[in-house]
Amino acid sequence: ILAARLDRNGTLLDASPIEITTTTEGSNSGRPAVAWNGSEFVVVWDGGSAMSTTISAGGVVGRKNEIVLPQRGWATNNVSHGIVWDGSAMFLIWTSSSYDSPFPCGECQTYEVWSAELDESGAMIESPGRVLAAGARWAIVASIGADSLVVYQRQEGSTVEAVRVTDDHIGETLLIARHAIPQSVAVSDRDYVVTHYGTQSGISSVSTVHPDGTVATQIIPARQTAFDFGEALTVNAAGRILVAIPQFVTSEDDPQKTWRLIGYTDDDLIPAGRMRAVRR
Repeated sequence: ILAARLDRNGTLLDASPIEITTTTEGSNSGRPAVAWNGSEFVVVWDGGSAMSTTISAGGVVGRKNEIVLPQRGWATNNVSHGIVWDGSAMFLIWTSSSYDSPFPCGECQTYEVWSAELDESGAMIESPGRVLAAGARWAIVASIGADSLVVYQRQEGSTVEAVRVTDDHIGETLLIARHAIPQSVAVSDRDYVVTHYGTQSGISSVSTVHPDGTVATQIIPARQTAFDFGEALTVNAAGRILVAIPQFVTSEDDPQKTWRLIGYTDDDLIPAGRMRAVRR
């Protein structure tokens, strides 16, 4: 796992990448996530177990910590870490999967979305954390101060849902989309902006979650051939949205289908109505 620092204009600050994991220990490393705690970066990743470290503003890598995550059932696997700074501590989320039987099978595999707080060094403050959603997976997170929005897919029904977490309070469950997979989440002023891929429609959509719990959805007007190549979502200070998704495209100069990263802004999105949907 490598890192690079950029200035506010997007200029690369490091002549060579910052090495977080070496080639030897990196064979099982993946899914890095990073947050800024006001003085340095905290990075978490999968390294056979959950790992964390700090990177100073000057690019110096700190000591690596193993984050001991709870084991449950048979063959527990904790993956898909997300991390944000809530103003007082690092808020870590992950998806825990395990089997109800010593003989793994698709029907006996269960998922849960967990959360825990980390100190400034990346060590867990209170172990083992807590369950935010049972029967849920593929969690992502964004934060507005002490308020965090955790977005995930419900295992049964494949709905994209979200909960707002503030200190010890877990809010009501919000329905974001049906038959979809969460892709990214970002912050726009007091709103959260979520992108999700429709497993039946083959397109991605952008949903804005307002403070009152209403959800407004806009459609990205292009089919996305595959969702698992990831997606970038940014919202600038003026609240303008930029979504970048990979797509197969063709042209007269290049008749063969090739991957291109295509960007869409607010002006390209198609409104899909406004609703308030709460799952009890």
